[in-house]
Amino acid sequence: MRFTYLFLFVLSINIKQIIGFAKISKVVLKYYCKFVIISKDYFFTKNVSMRVLFSLLFFISLGFVAFAQEMENHSADAGKNDEVEVISVEKFQDKADSYIGKELAVTGIVDHVCKHGGKKVVIVSEDGKASLKIMAGDKISKFDKNIEGETITVVGIVREKRVDEDYLSNWEIEVKDHHKPEDPEYKDDMAKIEELRAKIKESPKGYLSFYSMDGNSYHVNK
Repeated sequence: MRFTYLFLFVLSINIKQIIGFAKISKVVLKYYCKFVIISKDYFFTKNVSMRVLFSLLFFISLGFVAFAQEMENHSADAGKNDEVEVISVEKFQDKADSYIGKELAVTGIVDHVCKHGGKKVVIVSEDGKASLKIMAGDKISKFDKNIEGETITVVGIVREKRVDEDYLSNWEIEVKDHHKPEDPEYKDDMAKIEELRAKIKESPKGYLSFYSMDGNSYHVNK
């Protein structure tokens, strides 16, 4: 009787795993059920060695079922994580701050491919008002120069660069250290600094955000 109660108890707590396992392999489940039907006679036999042997095999089989179910759940979770949101570069620009540090797929027209090694591209919207700079990540050796003008979808991690007054002050010091006031570079950089400084004053955040992406993969849309 003790083996009868043990058999029913183990069977009851593993119903979920058995059902889940059926989704993985109906063939294996069929042989598993045959094993249970055949072995149940041995649970009640007077031969102690046979009872121990088949009890051990029964628990091993249940462990296999539980393991298979766990692997199925893990695979399902991994599949969910593989789902990456795909948006246009226009929509990205509207809510870029909500994607910082996240993986995202962005679609746009390649406006520029860096001629020095192909490590950077810029994608834009059809009207040219929205743009996004994409740097080649560890999984991209370089961007093909022939994709210029093509519509591509890039998967990568969104990054934010913040420009505040401290950033501009350091930039200003660097410009003064490396250039003379009469140099064209000096005048150009100082003009950019003043332009950004004016925008920062108008920003409610007290800084400016510039977004980019570390690209992990890309493909040309057909």
